[in-house]
Amino acid sequence: MSIELSGLLSADDVGDLSQQQQAMVMARGWRTGSFLLLVDATACIIQPQDVVRAFQYIVDFSAIKAARIAVVRGDSPIGTQTRRILPYDGTQMFGTMAEAEEWLFQDPPSTIPLLAVG
Repeated sequence: MSIELSGLLSADDVGDLSQQQQAMVMARGWRTGSFLLLVDATACIIQPQDVVRAFQYIVDFSAIKAARIAVVRGDSPIGTQTRRILPYDGTQMFGTMAEAEEWLFQDPPSTIPLLAVG
């Protein structure tokens, strides 16, 4: 599954994004650990603290979680904020999409079906 983020977000935007993502995951019948998540944040800017906290909350408390989360930040200055949001194993931050995809798809857990989903 892939998500593209850009610009300045609000905490409500993050909540809406989380609801949409969880609905898509449930519609596909996926469970925690049965999918990979690629987040393209190359067009993001520094976010307000309430937005960072909202992202931290959904990463920590989403009902259905990805096996791995790769965040591509490119030249965006959001590195420090992204590290605060991605505190656990199974998450990494990358400068390029190619690096993120290489890490994301290396030795995928056996529970993940290998099909392209956007």
